[in-house]
Amino acid sequence: MGYYTTFEFDCSAPERYDETLQRLSEIAGLPENYLRGEEAAKWYSFDEAMTALSLEYPDLTFRLAGVGEGEADIWVCWFRDGKQIEWVLEVQIPQGFTPPGGWS
Repeated sequence: MGYYTTFEFDCSAPERYDETLQRLSEIAGLPENYLRGEEAAKWYSFDEAMTALSLEYPDLTFRLAGVGEGEADIWVCWFRDGKQIEWVLEVQIPQGFTPPGGWS
């Protein structure tokens, strides 16, 4: 059992995208199509692999976005020179919210 996420990799230097995608695929042990968002994967150590990649290419910024199976499980991480910044979507239902048309 596990949790699937659709991952999408990007690189700050478009001319080095293919090279860095291939290297990330090697580090992560995942086929490239999983890193291009073409198929969902169970990849729990993405932060370790992305950090390793960013240390190999310290002059580039890498972006990894994820959309999980859970409701509103959407996030983006940026990596550069071994450092990571993460953004996670937070969904809040307003207090007193009633769905359109109401439920009686």
